Amino acid sequence: MIWFWIVAGLLVLCALLALLRPLLRAAAESSDRGESVVEVFRRELANVENELAHGRLAADQAEAARADVTRRMIAAADKESQEAGRDIRRDRATSWRMGAVAGIAALLPAASLALYTAVGTPAAIGP
Repeated sequence: MIWFWIVAGLLVLCALLALLRPLLRAAAESSDRGESVVEVFRRELANVENELAHGRLAADQAEAARADVTRRMIAAADKESQEAGRDIRRDRATSWRMGAVAGIAALLPAASLALYTAVGTPAAIGP
């Protein structure tokens, strides 16, 4: 009888893995972005200042370059704030998925045991 319950438990685990695997799959995005966006813009501004100090850029060209770097920095900040909004929505979706995982993980074994006791013959596996 113990072998029956071991096999039945393994089958339930296999079914749970097959059902829950898509829900538990993590997003394929990598969280490592490398160098910070702010650091890139700081380095570009430092390069503009360096070029101006060495006389390779005129003052009006340096001002135009600073304005361009600033414009791109603002665009990057807007993009970053939009991505933060997506992260919040992704967290909500993740919490919904975890709720579904918990529900399925609790419901499947309970339903299989209830169905077995209602339709099956538990006395048939006795010694």
